[in-house]
Amino acid sequence: MCASLAACGDSADTPRYAVTLIHDPAAGSREAMVQAAVEQSAADAGYISRVYVAEDNTEEALEDVFKQVSDEKIKLAVAYGKDMEIPVWNAQKNHRKIKYALIDGVPRKADGEDEEIRDNTLCARASYEDMGFLAGYAAVKNGSRKPAFIAGEKNELNVRYSGGFIQGCVAAASEMNLGNDAVTITGVYSGSDELTPLRMSDALKLYGDGADIIFTVGENIGIAVGRAASVKNMPFICGGADLRESNATCLFSVVPSYEGIAKAIIRDFEGDKTFRGGEKVYYGIVDDSVELAINYSDMNALTQGDIDAVIARIKSGEIVISADEVTTGSAQVSLKIIDPPSASAAGSAGAAGTDSGLAAATVPQDESVAE
Repeated sequence: MCASLAACGDSADTPRYAVTLIHDPAAGSREAMVQAAVEQSAADAGYISRVYVAEDNTEEALEDVFKQVSDEKIKLAVAYGKDMEIPVWNAQKNHRKIKYALIDGVPRKADGEDEEIRDNTLCARASYEDMGFLAGYAAVKNGSRKPAFIAGEKNELNVRYSGGFIQGCVAAASEMNLGNDAVTITGVYSGSDELTPLRMSDALKLYGDGADIIFTVGENIGIAVGRAASVKNMPFICGGADLRESNATCLFSVVPSYEGIAKAIIRDFEGDKTFRGGEKVYYGIVDDSVELAINYSDMNALTQGDIDAVIARIKSGEIVISADEVTTGSAQVSLKIIDPPSASAAGSAGAAGTDSGLAAATVPQDESVAE
């Protein structure tokens, strides 16, 4: 386990930007993606980059690295992930002249403690509602008329994802002039983001009831639903992680663009009054911080032109995507939110694999998979 910092500056002697990584930044890992994104964004802005490496993944080693960054007068440190929440909490307090951007995490004193974002720290994430919107829009444009979604606990993250999905379905149905109730969305808030056979059971029931595609919120739920999709030979969409390589039934994914997020962070830091310290900032389609991971040759009707056109409408302000909870559809789109089917099926023999021929145990029980 290691931590590394990449710094960029307007000369070799005056570094200005830093990215901190934890875990082994192996090719394809999110840490590696963030590092590459910040280094590229820094280069595009005309800065030089270099890397600092902590001796190990202990609090003391990380503190030493942050102290070194402070001693070398780095102006902005960019950190990634939940594992950096506690180190950044300490650093934002101990090295106050540095500005911090924590991607996909929020500083806290200890695990389970309340969030504390000081005014020298910005918490950056890709817009969940924008990712959901692209998923819903693409699904309906591609021909789906009975889409479903499975999210976990009904919290801010999942409400944003699911609300965006509903808005995307509505936008596509309106654009296509579909008839009344032409699209029916079935939504499930399962109460848990963990990897569990219950989500496979929920997906099997939704497919059995007529869902023609399921949008999953998060990698854990995506893995479980992907098992059901493989059994039923039906497509699914994953929000937040690209599962196409590991599951052929993943039609496409919507994921953060870390290069877009990094560029937006540096852009906002450059402005005298644009660094939004003390806030959670959601960078979306307007900031080129959301991506559709897709092979258009696999689509029935959706084209890249369709997606380019709707992105242009969002960037122009013609389409505004709300982060609020969405509880209704439209004339063309009906919406029903149901309890998890697995809840009512609890106690039934073989609930997770009744019509799949698979035991529940075939779904991996690795709850360490990142949401």
